[in-house]
Amino acid sequence: DVDPDDPVVRRIGGLAHGDLFVLRRTVGDRGKMRREIAAEDARELPGFFSLAPAEGGWRVAIVEAVDDLNRFAANALLKILEAPPSRCVLMLVCHAPGAALATIRSRCRQIALRPLETAACAATVERVLGAEPDPAVLALAKGRPGRAVMLQAMEAGGLARAIDDALRRLGRDGA
Repeated sequence: DVDPDDPVVRRIGGLAHGDLFVLRRTVGDRGKMRREIAAEDARELPGFFSLAPAEGGWRVAIVEAVDDLNRFAANALLKILEAPPSRCVLMLVCHAPGAALATIRSRCRQIALRPLETAACAATVERVLGAEPDPAVLALAKGRPGRAVMLQAMEAGGLARAIDDALRRLGRDGA
């Protein structure tokens, strides 16, 4: 639990903290989101880690997600994992660990995360979007706060209810 108005929390949330680097898919030359993390983006990590911590602590990089690395980006990441810099933490998010390169998996400590309680997801939706979460959205999110925020923003609760109603009517009328 942290205060969302804390200046450090706000900088982290805005990806403006000098000691934080987030590696994720970016927009390509054609203005569309790339399907994978490009090698050119992954090659920024060594430069980030070569700098001293801006605020006296540690440098932190988050790869979101290893599943999205193309093979050249994965090899660039592997070089950092083989010789990790001091006072640095590299966090790799991976949705399908079996799909990640074995050489990357072997150099990492795995931490399995579980879905959150519904109340925590609801609080996240309320904090991020400033709106009371739709119960149908929370059910669809299944404990994943990022998914809950996305679904709420897309107003997916109404669609979920309409589909449920249609399926119930099908069951009564047609089966």
